[in-house]
Amino acid sequence: VSVVVPIFNVEKYLNESLNSLKKQTYKEFEVIMIDDASTDNSYRIAEKYLTDKRFKLFKNTVNKGLSGTRNRGIELATGKYIFYFDPDDLLPINLFELLVNEIKLSQSDLLCFNYLKFSDEFPQNVTSIVKKKEFNQIETIKLLLSKKLTPAPWAYLTYLDILKENKLIRFPEGKNFEDITYIPYLITHINKLSLLKFDKGGYYYRVNRKGSITDVNNNLKKLTREINDRVTLDTVKYEYLSKNYEQLTDEIK
Repeated sequence: VSVVVPIFNVEKYLNESLNSLKKQTYKEFEVIMIDDASTDNSYRIAEKYLTDKRFKLFKNTVNKGLSGTRNRGIELATGKYIFYFDPDDLLPINLFELLVNEIKLSQSDLLCFNYLKFSDEFPQNVTSIVKKKEFNQIETIKLLLSKKLTPAPWAYLTYLDILKENKLIRFPEGKNFEDITYIPYLITHINKLSLLKFDKGGYYYRVNRKGSITDVNNNLKKLTREINDRVTLDTVKYEYLSKNYEQLTDEIK
């Protein structure tokens, strides 16, 4: 598993987050840490993990944003599978073991799983899958359109070769809401999805962090840009899906 970790000014959370990676019961993984020109101690904290040969550290000389950093991670990745991890979030220690076993067993191209929001306390570890369902590509698109699938890229595991062979499956650089187009692009290049339901969530998503990308502030210029980005990417998504799935015209509209 290649784990892409974009790092930017997360010194308060980085140790805890990287430790949840290091403790994974599944040992065959690489962690591609990319510091996106942080101005705090994030890079120095990340350096400490280089004593573990599975951890690799790179640095952007200028701030590329989340999309540009993840795209660089895709190019640097060498594993069979790819997984995205945000450095203020946490993972249950057995997540990779469960995901790799499931993607092999189901012979799916893509796994999607549920997550748990948290703000302060570390949630309990996940130990079991409650429900599992499988879908073909058309059914998966319908799930996405009906908002029964999350667009968050860290809620998926897929094969790195799919991304390497299809340069379209990248994050739009310089835009907010980068996941709007990434997941639709990815789904159109898979045959089968497995959807997993963990009893306590398979990914622990930290909310209400001051300074995070999703942190709300009342800056009018920032808000205007976010609205423009959202409209632009929704339009791209609409046009792309309309072109490729004429049989789903009503759902797409």
